[in-house]
Amino acid sequence: IQMLLFQYVAAYTALDSLMRESFGFQAAHALVMLKNKLRPHVEFYSDEEMKLAEKYGLEDSSGRLMLKEAGSFPFKNSECAVLYSKERMELGRTELPDITPVDIPTPESITPAHLEALSQVINFTNAGQ
Repeated sequence: IQMLLFQYVAAYTALDSLMRESFGFQAAHALVMLKNKLRPHVEFYSDEEMKLAEKYGLEDSSGRLMLKEAGSFPFKNSECAVLYSKERMELGRTELPDITPVDIPTPESITPAHLEALSQVINFTNAGQ
């Protein structure tokens, strides 16, 4: 199964949260290496998403994108909002090579959203459970 860019981003976000847990050295090392594999793709997505925001968002008097709280921004008009959403969706659907999943012990707890996001990049084992 081919992974999509937005799946890499979701996995990276979930992995960032999971890394707050304590693991044995091998599992911790595997998580760090996995995060390092995902990072350039996530940075690419972030950079491209910002370019789209700058293309379709309102600018302030100095020509910079007007940012609101939580990183949102107002659009130039309703057509720009539609085009931004369409192009952002296309960006997120960029096909990327699969990542070989790493094996780590099942954490004590994990949200369903994080479990789903990590399902293609981590094989949870029952070690230590």
